[in-house]
Order: sequence, then structure tokens, then C-alpha cells
Amino acid sequence: MPGCKLDTISGRGEPYSLAAVLLTTPFLRNLQEFRTLFRPHTPLWTNLSTNAELSAPLPSENATKEQITVQDATWYLGNSTDDAYVIETADYFTKYTFADTWRDSDVHGMYADGTQSKDGSTFGAWLVMNTKDTYWGGPIHSDLMVDGIVYNYIVSNHHGDGTPNITNGFDRTFGPQYFHFNKGSATTTLDELRKDAAQYSDPSWNAAFYDSIAHLVPGYVPTSSRGTFKAIVTLPTDTIENPIVVLAQNGLDFQDNVQSITDYQYWADIDLVTGLVTIPRVKAGTYRMTIYADGVFGWYTQDDIVVDAGGITLINVTWVSETAGTELWRIGTPDKSAGEYKHGYALDPLHPNQIEEYRVYWGAYDFPADFPDGVNFRVGESKEAEDWNYIHWRQVIIKVNDLYKRKSDRSVQCVRWLRKLLPPNSHHIIKNLQLDNILPPLQIRYRNQGNGNLYNPNRRRQNSCREYGSL
Repeated sequence: MPGCKLDTISGRGEPYSLAAVLLTTPFLRNLQEFRTLFRPHTPLWTNLSTNAELSAPLPSENATKEQITVQDATWYLGNSTDDAYVIETADYFTKYTFADTWRDSDVHGMYADGTQSKDGSTFGAWLVMNTKDTYWGGPIHSDLMVDGIVYNYIVSNHHGDGTPNITNGFDRTFGPQYFHFNKGSATTTLDELRKDAAQYSDPSWNAAFYDSIAHLVPGYVPTSSRGTFKAIVTLPTDTIENPIVVLAQNGLDFQDNVQSITDYQYWADIDLVTGLVTIPRVKAGTYRMTIYADGVFGWYTQDDIVVDAGGITLINVTWVSETAGTELWRIGTPDKSAGEYKHGYALDPLHPNQIEEYRVYWGAYDFPADFPDGVNFRVGESKEAEDWNYIHWRQVIIKVNDLYKRKSDRSVQCVRWLRKLLPPNSHHIIKNLQLDNILPPLQIRYRNQGNGNLYNPNRRRQNSCREYGSL
């Protein structure tokens, strides 16, 4: 049967080994979750922190006593009008609010502001992601960070993340990652304790120590088996932001690397001025290089990039953005997100914390009031931030105004793609293309059960409506 071994080295970080021995009886399923965590059981902790921009008070015990479950791991707290979380952050609390992508994640955790400690001292409890090469899914991978528990999600299928199959011979050592606990005076802020922890979020930190015990940690790759990757990238002439290089499993999209137990992954930002990028401490091996950036359709890939132990791999790359002809029009920004649309990255104007609106439970927004006639978008005139929603519902039927405080109580057929979507000068070019009624065929399901169009009071957690992908 599968076995899990955790090796903890106090004050230094933690490598984790997971092995499966299935010689006689197949175990035909996936590894659904593998995580370590810090789960406190005292009232000491007062605040959550996902990254340098996102933090919030923890809901009080009184607020959680009055909470109403609206969906899986999601609660309405709006009746507790004097609660700090409700006042500062949102009427809804869910662990998904504080999730994040792996790309720039370095430290997340909890903070105690001193109000619950005997002498007023402040405290921090942090997961430091000093290495990310043994995770899967690349920089786009996202997962839970903190919700009253500080997580290190090594494997899960949250957000559609891939999970590995458990087969005979599965054996992988993950990490190290590092739990950091610190203490400050009564005036020490969350940001100050967070920065103290963040100084250790470098893969070179403690490398000499890890090398010294490598013979005791099967599967750990020491410095002697690593090299350096460098590239000079000539970027497209498009208006671009945040260019990045990813090294991951050869021959595959890096988001699909989860079935390899031997391949690692790395990424680093490209300097916009010089085009230079450097990735140190790369496990010796053969990789696919992927380059992408905000503002550019598609990406550049190159297989068979070899990194030798103790060596430096240097390549020159010219990336030309994809094109299939003359661009007629576009909606939004190619950046692998829907953040530019209504209720996306826009900051919540109703609460002092002003978190990004997409992080709040979808029920906080009144789609029928925002789009009473459905989505009706005119290219060149309409605005993405107001006239195109961050998600598209096929149909929304509202029956629970008393809970969601909505302005309307009626169904709305939400998506209509009309000919006036297109600017007039493009019709003669695409005159044979029908755009009258297109419904993209991506349906979100809840635990293998489709969410119906109709509100069902017997399925309170599953009334998330049917969602469709964008055009």
C-alpha cells in the first residue's frame, strides 16, 4: 500500500518523501491530496496573509456561530455587521479567497496582532516556499494558502490542478519547504514579520546544509547534480508585460507534467530591457523551455534543452508572436486570466481592504442587475471592465434574495452573441461566419453532478449555476 514518510529538520526546512509499493494488488487511482500544514488551536491568531498585497482579519468566533453555508467551504457572514472581517473585507468567507498561483508566491501564513497574547507580543506563522521545483503544474498552478490553517499543498486537484497516478514504483521526494515562526513587539506589524520570513524564500538558502545531509534523504538532489540555465530572449514587438521562462518536462505542456516522478520545474522573469533570464540550481536533465507574456497570444516552446551538472547552459532565443493573418478585433487581454473583465481584478470599493473582486464568492454580485439583457458587447465601443463579465452564465435564476441581498428576482438568459458584436468593417471578411447564437461547450460540474439551471432548495451547496467558457 502507499506509504508516506515525512522527515522534519528543526529550523532548517522539510523534505517530504512519498512512495508506493504495489507489487500484488493494483491501486488504480490518483494521489488526490498531499499536504503539510500548521493548524493552531488557540485564539492567538488574528489575521491571514496570502501575499504582500492580500491580508485580512480572521472572522471572529461570534461571526462563525452566525454564519450561513452557501456553497462548499463558503459562508455568508453579513449578519455579523460588527465583525472585523465583514467590515474590512467581505460579507462572504471562503478558503478560496486566499488561494494564489505559484509564480510569485514566496511566503503565506498567519499573524497574531497581540490582542490575544498575554504580554501584547505579536507572532507570525509562515510557510516559506524556498523551493518550488518538486511541485507540479508550473507557475500557473494555484492552490489554497491559508484560511485559519497555514497550508503547504504539495498535491491537490483544486482549481482543476492535475494529480499523479499512484502506480508501483511511484517514489518522489518533495521540497524542502520551511515553516517559519517569529515574534515581535506590540508594535511589530504583519508586513514586518512577513518580510522577516520572506528572506528565506530563496532556493540557495541553506543549500550547504541540505547538501550535508543529502545522503540521509533519498531522492534529494544536491548542488553537485545541478546546473545553471541562462537565456537571452529577443521578445516580440507587441506591448507586453511580465515575460517569463519556464523549464519543465521535455515534450509536454508544463501544466501536464504531473505524471512524471523524475522531472522538476523552474521559472524566472525575463528582463524587459536586456532580455536576460537566469535560473540557478536546475536539476541536471533535459527540459522543454516555454516563454510567454501578458499581452501576447500563444507562447514559444523549445524542447531538448540540456542542463548539465556543474555547467552553465546559455541559449539565444527570438520569439515571434503567433499570427494567422490580419487581426480584425479582440476582446480582453491575452494573459491567462479573466481579470480585466467586470468583477475580475478590479478592487472592491465597498470595503477598506479593497481585495480583488474575483476573490469574493460569486453570489456577492447581482448578475441580473449588472446585465439585465444578458451580455451585449460591441467591439470598439463597449468596455471590458463593465460590459463583459469575468464569468459567463448560461442562465441565472435567483430565488434566495433574503440571503444574497439581490436587487432582482428573475431569470436571465445570460449569453447572447449578436452580429453587432463585430465592428462594421469586418463583416465583409468573415461574412460566412455565423455568430448569432454561440454557446461555448465548457460546463462546470460539482462532484461529477451537473449544476442545473433551476434553484433546488434540497441542494443548497450545489446551486452554483451553470458556467460556460468565454468565446
